[in-house]
Amino acid sequence: MIEQNISVEFPNYIEEFPSRPVDQEGTTYGVNVGVSTNISYDQDDIMYSGKKTYTDGTRYHVEKSNSATLNYEANAERDEYDSVGNASYNRSRLGNNGLDRYLTCKWPDGSQGMLINATAKYNANAVTNYDDASTEVYTLTLEKKTDVKENGVITKVEYKPVEIDKYLKNVKLFGGDSSVPLTNQSSDNKRYVYSEPKSSARVDEKMFTIDTYYEVLTGPEFHDYANYRVVLEVQLRNSSGGVISNSTQKNHIIYTNAKIHPEVIQR
Repeated sequence: MIEQNISVEFPNYIEEFPSRPVDQEGTTYGVNVGVSTNISYDQDDIMYSGKKTYTDGTRYHVEKSNSATLNYEANAERDEYDSVGNASYNRSRLGNNGLDRYLTCKWPDGSQGMLINATAKYNANAVTNYDDASTEVYTLTLEKKTDVKENGVITKVEYKPVEIDKYLKNVKLFGGDSSVPLTNQSSDNKRYVYSEPKSSARVDEKMFTIDTYYEVLTGPEFHDYANYRVVLEVQLRNSSGGVISNSTQKNHIIYTNAKIHPEVIQR
């Protein structure tokens, strides 16, 4: 008989667990927790041993959220541009291979890139003073995964802000009008800021939709290999410019920039 007690602490449980109204009790809405075990006589064989999974079926949730929520994800895309991903039924362009001859973007200076479309869903139903909001503000930043060294030794990694136009081109953010991008109002190259009246936004029952579009610089001449985090912040402001309480939320997507010869990878 082997027993193991596991304790998990969630510093911000509002972000980890979805909210579920009381009237939806008994539904399958929520986060399910399961445990899997592998047992073997030999450590080298543990990954090939039989796996048993246990879950009691309980779904964990919060009954009421006290702030807005933001979901931000790259759109699923399968097309002829991703020669390797297309064959593998990959639905994402978040892995950018600079050696892929099917890169979507080519510019006059000879540089190349891959287009990433992403959509954000901002839910303001739990914002108490929602009716006081007159403007929605969107802030886009880019962070590079960077090694942190102490005495020449890598001790940790951090995502650090970088200048956006060195890594992304043709950055566009679409709010209420899905065909006309909003104008960047910031002169800071590490921080693009957009805004629009709440009355003009794409909103349905306090659920806002925001689309982003950017071309990731890559290709044979690009050598700054790393993971990059595109961070989107959304907040509501009143007519005086003040931030509405509990309306500010951030989320991100991560893309990888690398050079890979896929033909040497065993299928």
